[in-house]
Amino acid sequence: MARKETLIRPLYVVGVDGSPPSEKALLYAAEMAGASGARLRVVAVKDASMARGAVVAGAGFQAVVPEAAEASAEAIASAKAALAGTAVAVTFAILPTGDPARGLVRDAGRSGASLIIVGSHGRRGLARAVLGSVAERVVREAPCPVLVVR
Repeated sequence: MARKETLIRPLYVVGVDGSPPSEKALLYAAEMAGASGARLRVVAVKDASMARGAVVAGAGFQAVVPEAAEASAEAIASAKAALAGTAVAVTFAILPTGDPARGLVRDAGRSGASLIIVGSHGRRGLARAVLGSVAERVVREAPCPVLVVR
């Protein structure tokens, strides 16, 4: 009796936040997954930095958490629409409120991702120092290779 081998397809995790760079990364990830036969996991993180900024502005944490959840849901809905009709095996996830880089890295580790794909705004200098770089932190902390799409 011949032994039946199971082929495990690679898993690509792509982070989305509704921004043009993340939309570009999503389309690139879908193209790569389609060409390689990989599965795709589209992840949005309820961004705590958005909540912190609004609290400083006086909105209050209770009022902002729903806004972060709504932004994440919109990013996932946009991703679903962009991928409609593709032949790629896709799953979607909205992660709890937190740091986007940490959430993506943790999710990639838990899901056994073979690649993380993120978009980058390409900010430099003071703008990058003040706003931080999710892509840079993902690159530094990821459990697997990272592709940054500009």
